[in-house]
Amino acid sequence: MAVAPQISTPIAGSPIRRQILDQLISMQSQGSYEIDADEDGVTINLADILLFESGNAQLSGEGLERLQRLAPVLKAGRYPITVEGHTDSTPIHNDKYPSNWELSAARASQVVRYLVSQGLAPDRFMAVGYADTRPAELGNSPQARSANRRVHLRLKLPQ
Repeated sequence: MAVAPQISTPIAGSPIRRQILDQLISMQSQGSYEIDADEDGVTINLADILLFESGNAQLSGEGLERLQRLAPVLKAGRYPITVEGHTDSTPIHNDKYPSNWELSAARASQVVRYLVSQGLAPDRFMAVGYADTRPAELGNSPQARSANRRVHLRLKLPQ
């Protein structure tokens, strides 16, 4: 079921800022995400198990669909986009991901690679991994772990 975007500030500012927010709001019935607008731009929170399984940086089919729907909106403009990868608190240690740091960075990189494959310019992106250091929900319940496996797209939009 789709979750309506949450807007914490009114739509105001530059035409590109208003255009992006208007488009994201109109997409609310097409996918679950949260939107937060502040003076620095807009953050799109792509959360939950729809994007990644625990211990994995491979985008799910549903995650790919959500990003595919967002790509045309993100193409509108030349603003920078920081993609932040987050993990749950379950420690990981294997050959592919020695720690949650590598896993979170790989998640951010996967999203960047996919969006570039959809025609967005690579020089607009920065990928950042935060591991489990910035949890969305505290605790170790399945719900908290799911909420913490997420990616944020921070759009640096003009005021």
